[in-house]
Amino acid sequence: MQADRKSNLRYLAARVPDARTVVQDGFSFFEREDAEILDIWDDLWRFSEYYEVMAAALEYYGHRMKKEAGKIYWPVMRGWSERVENWAPADGLA
Repeated sequence: MQADRKSNLRYLAARVPDARTVVQDGFSFFEREDAEILDIWDDLWRFSEYYEVMAAALEYYGHRMKKEAGKIYWPVMRGWSERVENWAPADGLA
């Protein structure tokens, strides 16, 4: 996948349904306040070497943004586009 997408990211080649299930099942930091969760996802987005980690952030926020595009999200997420290097994260971020 890395060569196909001409990406600098590493790929674990996890199946999308499996990756979605992992996010839906939750991580321990999901119990924190929204701003703290966003800080964690922001660090993961900005510093992870793995596409699947970035995709997990998009999975977490995808349906939430349709319901509650709160003021805390935009100042952080607008910077996420700086790491977009191919169609997959661009599509999810859009």
